[in-house]
Formats: sequence, C-alpha cells, structure tokens
Amino acid sequence: MEYREFFDWGYIAKTDGDKIIIYGRNIRKVFNSDIGLILSGKGSITSNVFRNICRNRGDLFFDKIGYRVFYNDSPYSILMLRQIEKYFSKDRFKIAIEILKAAARSKIKLLNLLDISSDVRENAVGKISDLINTLRGEFLSSLMGVEATITKMYLEAVSTIIPEKYGFKGRTRRPPEDPFNAAISYGNMFLYRFINRCLLKYGFDPRISFLHQPYRYRYSLALDISEMFRQVVVDISIIPLYTSGGMVLNRDFRKEGSAVYLSKSGGRKVLRAINHRLNLNYRGRRLMDWIIDQILMLKRYLLGIDVFKPFIFE
Repeated sequence: MEYREFFDWGYIAKTDGDKIIIYGRNIRKVFNSDIGLILSGKGSITSNVFRNICRNRGDLFFDKIGYRVFYNDSPYSILMLRQIEKYFSKDRFKIAIEILKAAARSKIKLLNLLDISSDVRENAVGKISDLINTLRGEFLSSLMGVEATITKMYLEAVSTIIPEKYGFKGRTRRPPEDPFNAAISYGNMFLYRFINRCLLKYGFDPRISFLHQPYRYRYSLALDISEMFRQVVVDISIIPLYTSGGMVLNRDFRKEGSAVYLSKSGGRKVLRAINHRLNLNYRGRRLMDWIIDQILMLKRYLLGIDVFKPFIFE
C-alpha cells in the first residue's frame, strides 16, 4: 500500500466520487481512497472521507492525536494478525537473531571509527565477533544474555575515550547516574519515540514485537527497531559531544539524588546533534529515510511480499 502524508493547520478534507480532496491554506491535493493517508496538523473532515476509506480498504491515520480508523478487514487488522502469527512462529527467533547480529556489527563499525587505542579496539572487536557466532537458538533469554555481554564489551571500549570528569564507568538506566548515561538515555528515548511514531503511521501494532518481550503498556516493537539504529543515530552523535568537552558539567546537567539528567541546555545540544544526524545523507539517503524503509520492509515481510534484511551500519 502506498502511503501519502498531508500537513496543514486548518485543512478541510472532502470527497469527489472515490477521490479524497484536501484543501490547505495555500494548497489543494487529490488522493485515491485506497491508499494509506496520514493527516498531520489540524483540520476538519467529512464523514464521506471515512466511508470512502473503508469502502476501498484504505488506511487513515491522524498523526497529531495518534488515532487510526478501524473497520473489518482493514490494512491495520490484517497486519496485526500477521504480527501475531509471526510472534507465535519460529520465525520470531529468526527475526530476533538477525536484529541482534545487525546491532552487534554496528557496534563493531563504530568502534572502528572512534579514536580508541588499537589494543582496546582489537580486543573488543574480536570478542564481539566471536559472540555474534553464538547468537542462535530459540530461547530469547539466552539471546538477550549474549546481547548484554556484547553491549558491556562495547561500552567498556567506548569508556576509554570519555573524559574522566564525566564519570562514565558503564551503562546505568532508570535513572542514569552520570552525565554520559544521561545523554545516552535521552537520545535513546528520542529515537524510540521517533520510531514508534513511524510504526503507528504505517499501520503496526507497536506492542507486538519479536526480540523484546511484548508488554501491554510498552511499545516493544519500537525497541526492536531501535536496536539496529542506536549506534548510527544516537551514539555517533553523542560521543563527540563528550570527547570534545562540549558538554559543560555545571550547565548541561542537573542532579536529583543519585540520578543525573540533562538540563535544558544539555537537552538542546543532544537533540541538535541527533536531528542533524537523522537528516544526514548516508549511502545516498537521509538516515530517517533508512529507518522508515526498515519499517516498511518489515511490513512487506510480514505480509509475505519481501524478505527481512536488517539495517547494518557499514
């Protein structure tokens, strides 16, 4: 299904036969009603638009409020059933393993790009490469155990180039306990929210995942997709802010007991770096477009019209 997006403040959506016509302040667009239509901004819509979408089995999503039009045999309901089918099949483990291998290779790539001493780098890369070969089987707890070890080795190598004044010794979450962890947590949450918004736009139920354990109040599919993009989007954006001394301890952070969070100025620095990275040209396209492509590839795979190939930072 083709997806089209329309943004305006004060749009009016009407119909003309099977066509959907949307008037903005200085624009007029005509859409077929069998597409996926994403309306962003604020406006009004006639009931005939809903009828056209349902009659022609289109998809309609209101981005501002996160609402999707539901009806029997809608593209959303079909995709959700495919997600559930894959979750209860052995293919779930194949997807999980491919994601973890891609994430590990992305860590190796970033370690090779950073100004880490050759002995530390070679030691970490060698051990991570060996662990990649152990990512197999059908027990998620074992797979996630290997992933945790890979991440620990990766961060130990990264810690050697983070200035001591930032106090980074290893990953801490909920809450972050040092200035570097504060930025990593902030950046990961920004990436997670961006990916979750994309998943909702393109018709997924983000609660149904394959690597992370699904949970009613957690959009765990966004965590699955995030695994493939943390190094190429978040880590590579944040690490230079610290190695250059660009994050100022008495200005860019705030403490609450043992927890350390970004201040407003620190948050602005991190968001500026990540947004710049998302819009950066990578292998001929913006990184945010690679994320969207990965989501759409997963959708095609679930619908049986493509194979699943994880994104790898190369």
